Amino acid sequence: MGSGAICQRLRFRALSSSCFYGRCNKSFSVAMELRNCEVSICDHLRNRRLDEARVIFNEVPSPHVSLYTKMISGYTRSNRLVDALNLFDEMPVTVRDVVSWNSMISGCVECGDMDTAVKLFDEMPERSVVSWTTMVNGCFKSGMVDRAERLFYQMPLKDIAAWNAMVHGYLQFGKVEEALKLFKEMPRKNVISWTTMICGLDQNEMSGEALVLFKDMLSCCIKSTSRTFACVITACANAPAFHMGTQVHGFVIKLGFLYEEYVSASLITFYANCKRTEESRKVFEEKVQDQVAVWTALLSAYSLNKKHDDALSVFSEMLRNNISPNQSTFASGLNSCSALGSLDWGKEMHGVAVKLGLGTDAFVGNSLVVMYSDCGNANDAVLAFTEILKKSTVSWNSIIVGCAQHGHAKWAFVIFGQMIRLNKEPDEITFTGLLSACSHCGFLQKGRKLFDYMSSGPNHIDRKIQHYTCMVDILGRSGKLKEAEELIESMVVIPNEMVWLALLSACRMHSDVDRAEKAAAAIFNLDSKSSAAYVLLSNIYASAGRWSNVSRLRVKMKQKGIMKKPGSSWVVFRGKKHEFFSGDRPDSLVIYEKLEFLRDKLKELGYVPDYRSALHDVEDEQKEEMLWYHSERLALAFGLVNTVEGSSVTVMKNLRVCADCHSVFKLISRVVERGIVLRDSTRFHHFRNGMCSCGDYWLSVQFSMASSSSSSCSFGNWLYDFFPSFPGEDIPRSLSLDPELKHAIRNSRIAVVVFSKNYASSSWCLNELLEIVKCEKECGQVVIPIFYRLDPSNGALTGVANILGYHIVTWANEASMIEEIANDVLGKLNLSPSNDFEDFVGIEDHITKMSSLLHLESKEVRMVGIWGPSGIGKTTIARALFSRLSCHFESSVFIDRVFIFKSMEGYSGANRVDFNMKLHLQQTFLAEILDKKDIKIDHIGAIEKMLKYREALIVIDDLDDQDVLDALAGQTQWFGSGSRIIVVTKNKHFLRAHGIDHIYEVCLPSKDLALEMFSRSAFRKKSPPDGFMELASEVVLRAGNLPLGLDVLGSYLRSRDKEDWMDMLPRLRYGLDGKIEKALRVSYDGLNNKRNEAIFRHIACLFNGEEVNDIKVLLADSNLDVNIRLKNLLDRSLIHERWNTVEMHSLLQEMGKEIVRTQSNEPGEREFLVDSKDICAVLGGNSGTKRVLGIALDMDETDELHVHESAFKGMCTLRFLEMYPKRIQRIASSRSCAKGVVSLTCLSEMDLRGSKNLKEFPNFSKATNLEKLILACCSSLVELPSSIRNINKLTTLNMESCENLELLPTDINLKSLYCLNLDQCSRLRRFPVISTNISKLLLNRTAIEEIPSSLRLENLADLSMQDLKSQKLLQGVQPLTPLMTMLSPSLTKLRLSDIPSLVELPSSFQHLNNLMHLTITNCINLVTFHTGINLQSLVQLRLQQCSQLRSFPDISINISELHLSYTAIEEWIEDFSHLQFLYMDGCRNLEYVNLNIFKLKHLSSVNFSDCGALTGVDLSDYPSESGTDSPVRKEEASSSHHFPKAAFHFINCFNLDQEALLHQEDVFEQVFLSCEEVPSYFTHRTTGTSLTNIPLLQTTISKPSFRFRACVLLDPSFESFCAASVKVCCRFRCRLGNHLDLTDHQTHDFSIAHDDSSTVGIFECRFPLHTENATRPHLNYDQVDIEFQVIDRFKQLPVAFNGCGIIRIRLAGDCTPYPNNPNVLPHVHEYDDEKNGDNLGGHETESSQVLGDSTDTEIGNETTGHSVECGDDDVEKGRSCRRILVNMMRRLMKLLTCSNFKRQDT
Repeated sequence: MGSGAICQRLRFRALSSSCFYGRCNKSFSVAMELRNCEVSICDHLRNRRLDEARVIFNEVPSPHVSLYTKMISGYTRSNRLVDALNLFDEMPVTVRDVVSWNSMISGCVECGDMDTAVKLFDEMPERSVVSWTTMVNGCFKSGMVDRAERLFYQMPLKDIAAWNAMVHGYLQFGKVEEALKLFKEMPRKNVISWTTMICGLDQNEMSGEALVLFKDMLSCCIKSTSRTFACVITACANAPAFHMGTQVHGFVIKLGFLYEEYVSASLITFYANCKRTEESRKVFEEKVQDQVAVWTALLSAYSLNKKHDDALSVFSEMLRNNISPNQSTFASGLNSCSALGSLDWGKEMHGVAVKLGLGTDAFVGNSLVVMYSDCGNANDAVLAFTEILKKSTVSWNSIIVGCAQHGHAKWAFVIFGQMIRLNKEPDEITFTGLLSACSHCGFLQKGRKLFDYMSSGPNHIDRKIQHYTCMVDILGRSGKLKEAEELIESMVVIPNEMVWLALLSACRMHSDVDRAEKAAAAIFNLDSKSSAAYVLLSNIYASAGRWSNVSRLRVKMKQKGIMKKPGSSWVVFRGKKHEFFSGDRPDSLVIYEKLEFLRDKLKELGYVPDYRSALHDVEDEQKEEMLWYHSERLALAFGLVNTVEGSSVTVMKNLRVCADCHSVFKLISRVVERGIVLRDSTRFHHFRNGMCSCGDYWLSVQFSMASSSSSSCSFGNWLYDFFPSFPGEDIPRSLSLDPELKHAIRNSRIAVVVFSKNYASSSWCLNELLEIVKCEKECGQVVIPIFYRLDPSNGALTGVANILGYHIVTWANEASMIEEIANDVLGKLNLSPSNDFEDFVGIEDHITKMSSLLHLESKEVRMVGIWGPSGIGKTTIARALFSRLSCHFESSVFIDRVFIFKSMEGYSGANRVDFNMKLHLQQTFLAEILDKKDIKIDHIGAIEKMLKYREALIVIDDLDDQDVLDALAGQTQWFGSGSRIIVVTKNKHFLRAHGIDHIYEVCLPSKDLALEMFSRSAFRKKSPPDGFMELASEVVLRAGNLPLGLDVLGSYLRSRDKEDWMDMLPRLRYGLDGKIEKALRVSYDGLNNKRNEAIFRHIACLFNGEEVNDIKVLLADSNLDVNIRLKNLLDRSLIHERWNTVEMHSLLQEMGKEIVRTQSNEPGEREFLVDSKDICAVLGGNSGTKRVLGIALDMDETDELHVHESAFKGMCTLRFLEMYPKRIQRIASSRSCAKGVVSLTCLSEMDLRGSKNLKEFPNFSKATNLEKLILACCSSLVELPSSIRNINKLTTLNMESCENLELLPTDINLKSLYCLNLDQCSRLRRFPVISTNISKLLLNRTAIEEIPSSLRLENLADLSMQDLKSQKLLQGVQPLTPLMTMLSPSLTKLRLSDIPSLVELPSSFQHLNNLMHLTITNCINLVTFHTGINLQSLVQLRLQQCSQLRSFPDISINISELHLSYTAIEEWIEDFSHLQFLYMDGCRNLEYVNLNIFKLKHLSSVNFSDCGALTGVDLSDYPSESGTDSPVRKEEASSSHHFPKAAFHFINCFNLDQEALLHQEDVFEQVFLSCEEVPSYFTHRTTGTSLTNIPLLQTTISKPSFRFRACVLLDPSFESFCAASVKVCCRFRCRLGNHLDLTDHQTHDFSIAHDDSSTVGIFECRFPLHTENATRPHLNYDQVDIEFQVIDRFKQLPVAFNGCGIIRIRLAGDCTPYPNNPNVLPHVHEYDDEKNGDNLGGHETESSQVLGDSTDTEIGNETTGHSVECGDDDVEKGRSCRRILVNMMRRLMKLLTCSNFKRQDT
């Protein structure tokens, strides 16, 4: 072969090879490209760049299943579950393997979506053991322990991982016994099994058992891991087991695990727990540590052993070694900062946390909140709290407790309100913090309500010992020592030392030595080694001057080896703690000089030591020295010397600060002009400018009741509350004080001194001042100076300048200052309403409801009625109101029946309208209210002349005489502005006749309140003692919850033993106590009409609980005027009407029966027979007479009834025979049984409902006149007798719920039968063919199997066959065919349900021309209606739960009520012009609704709730010809088309454009939406209950009415079905201080159903401006305040809500644009007040005074808008100043009318 051929051949081969290798290279490059993509995707996933990974993933042509799985895992690890699920859905089904399914399920579990995980698990085509194990872990993670158990035992194959997962889950939920049992049953255990069990036992406080198990593990030759050793060492630390821990330490070294991170950390913690921090340090120093867990363990070790300086040094060392702290490091480090009070260190740690990105972490944030709170910086604590992204319950608790420590109770409650609104569950620590806040701020009522709320509120929390401790402290601080002691005695847990210490501390505050000794004895019996009880009791003895007791107590302490904890204080300076002890003499001369300098300055200000704080039996000089060198003063001096001028100084103290140090710190803060923060053992005190943040609350309480050693004044036993000292125009300038005035000064608890320009020039005033200052020093009198246009530095007044007071120049107006002074005085007096009624259970609720009716904020004269039956507590409520309110009125009087009787003694025979009688009555009334005995009047109009300008409170009790009321309070104009007249009566008509519209109906208390009322009367406790609960409940039931009955019976049974109770109960069941009967008889005797009395007796004996209409029918021919008489009884509260049923109280009913019994000694001579013995005697002995009208017999009260054959012949007027045969088994007459026939010829109605044992009937052959037979709930009845065929007049047969009824007679035709009710006769299988004339047939929940083919019910108008138990009747392709053949065109109502085979409504429905109501519900396969159906008469159509129905039922255009809830309707059609009610809630496919409101002129209510896909709603589709597109044109259009305004429900429509919906404002009356906050659509909004300072434009006030759209945000904790009414009040105000109060009389009723989400209700309000009270010349109002109140319509109680808002409605001609920019919202701030204790947290707009009182005209006119200076050369100005001053004091005196001492002034 030639070379050329060879070359050619080689070339060919080369070409062939290149082609081959080209194909291979291409495949190889594709594979490499896929590999590179996979690597790139994995890299992105590791670095959480999910979107970049998805872009690359999408470019892969056919991703492998492993690539899908990696993407899904990446999504779920980043908590992007939706993206993972979408990718899983995109994954081809054929590609999915078990690993991908497991990955998706595991992702759902990790993301917390257990429902989806369960759904995927159920859909898995093949499950592995990993699948089951993943689900078990997920169930435990979601708290579903039972479900995890079921899954575990359903597993076809269990590996060791599944067993370990189950054991771990049990231990996680504290089920140790189950875990141990399962651990023993494990077929094989590995090291993970043993480690899991050891860790679990240790975590469940069974560390000893864990160590035993570790020994068992070693004996089984199981090789331990580092994790095992870490758990074992931790168990040794918790046990503690030091010896075994050291052995394990050696074992760890031997096996080489010492340098494992968590083993080293556990060893460090172990030695720290054993108090051996040196050993901890040695472990740490074994090697150079670069592991953060080990550093954190060492830091925590020092912190645990209170070596906080060392702990902070470790933190610094960490940073120097570039070790980044973690969350646990910060927690331990910040704990040390808190303990030291080192704010600088804390701030440095905060900065490090922020740099590391942990500033918003919950774990770190919680520690920061605690640190800032403990270091005295509450504001930074709040800021740290707000920065936490995911707030846990611990976060909320930390800030609440912090606020409580600083005395910011209002902050705490506002934060608690936010916590509740965000659905965060409070725990026991939350309530501990809130109760502590109430304790520090003196919120007694709020504390009580919070304490009750714990057990009765929606967030039920069991009361623990700490809650009782706080409540005892609250009561004790408020002086309620007896109540605090009772609370301790009623505790469900055994009181510990802290509870008794709280009471003991309160006894010290109020100098109650006897109770203190009792509390101390209880502590000593606990064998406590604490010195606190000894110290407190010693101080109490010392305060009382009982030094011998003090000595004995100290000896006792010495004998028991109990040492008093020395008082110490410290300051942290430059990271170091500088501590001082009481009595130290400072080494530094600078500190000593600073102390002496401060002492001199304070003495210049008039400081006198309070020797009561020096509890030692030494001379005053020694006491002063002891006080001056208290530890906190030494620490403060050190801080002042070593810190920068102007900066704050923080002092920490281990004990409670004394009163004298508290006063000194206040004065020092004024002298040095620096802020001082003092943290003592209970709270923080922030001093600035001579004021303390605590408001001196605890201090005023501490010494309000203390006794004094001075005999010259009555300290602790003041005769007068306050003494006013001020210069009037007539005050002498040089006279000395007389003895009476000195006596008044020295016996007044508070002195209010007003310093004006001429004060210092009056020697009289200066002498007064000297006497006051002397009393302040000697007796502890409280002095409040008021500097009125006078410099406090005036030389003559230097001595009082240091006393905290008021300076007029610091106040915007005098009226506000006067209000503040009055509140200050009342607070220092610690005055509370009279305690006379505090034991009356439920009185606070009554007063709250009455307050809304009284509307005390308004200056109108208002008459209010209190109405209710006798014995319900009306007078008690009136007395409590009078006691609480009388001090706020210029004049007050309580008029009772005794007063009226005495006033009319000489006119007993006179006519009620007699002029002289009225004149004398008014004269007596005026003498009482004006407190003048010699008043004489000569005309009726004198009462108006004398009271017209006087604000009066008048209570007229138990009055029913119209003429007397006319004489005393004939017209509202008789009384001065703001007066209130309360009329108490049993007769509602009496109130209406006098024009009283505001009426409070006193209702019976609840069962729980009634039990508490009875317990207080019978046992003097809140609840019955052990063994009496059942007996007490029976007595309460017997009393019918009537307060009078409860009190009388409680007094009767008091102090009797259990046997006496058992003996007396039978008498209580069948008799009425004399006192109760006497009180109730007054109401009956007051009827004054024989027909009223007759109706009362009829109801008491026969008709209680009957329907009103039935009573009217039964008494129609009785000539008793039933309608009028029933109204009279209703007005007098003798009966009540509820749900069209008459109800009479059980005690009134018993009284009525007793009245009948007194008619004759012979039962047969009485009007009614109601006692079983009497009835048996009359019927058996044939002694009945014609007087008997009715018999009511309860067969349960007699074993046997014998009826004489002529028993009824003598009772010829008998009209009513009523029997309650609950135990009847047979019905027959004793003489007729043999014949087998009972003569029931005259019987027209037989009602045997509820006769559960009834099995046999009499022969009905002779009951030819029977019309109504009721056998409902006769559950033993199996069949009806065939003799029923003879009842030809029977119209109604009711056999509802005869659940054993199987047979009805056949071959009968009851021609008169109109209604047959067989509902819930669940065994009835045959169709009832007993009448062809039936009009109403009810067969719900029966087992009917077929309908006779020949049956025709021509007269049938109403048929109901819902929820049938058998599916045989309505099945097949056309299930309704058998039914339609039976029906006739006369049918008007048809109700069907649960027909799964029904797909289409048949065309035969077209023949039902008269059908008006059609119900077809829960037919899950119903898709459509036949197109030919047109039911012109149909007005109501119900198709709920027909889940496949997609098209609108086009079967009638006259439908007015349409129910399509939970159907598959996708769009709305407009063919229902008569529609009134539309319900389409739950239509999840409905996306858009275009509701032409002009075609729906009758529309009233629409419900689109739970339509999740709904995005838009057009409610204002105006006709094109109107051309209305502007707001003005829309209003014109609305008026021309007369469309109604309906209520629309869009609850849980989360995709709905709410903003667009709300701007369609002209077409809805009410709208309900799901919102977490008030929508931004409203221009003024708040989270509180009122809006204030809303500006009014001139265009607004010129309109005839003020209109706005309003909303309230309902609390999600409210009941799921809400029926509420909203009340709106407006106060229009002008710049001059005038105001007008108006109430929207339109009722805004809400009826909504909602879940746990917040719901906002929107409605329109209109307030007429041009009324008789607001004529046009006075319409100069420029601001309005609006208050909202929500009332539960069922319970008639206020309902809490979370916010409100308004937006003004533009009217025609109003060109003012909407200020609908959320950026210009009025500022809102938190609002809360002790007066509003029901609202636990709220908000209010800035400068808000919720419809509060305006200032008096006399002050407002003088002060508003003026800044008057009293010039010496201007006499007129001087007189004006004096007049203003006198007016100011009059105003103050008016606010403090509770004081006993009144000074004569000009």
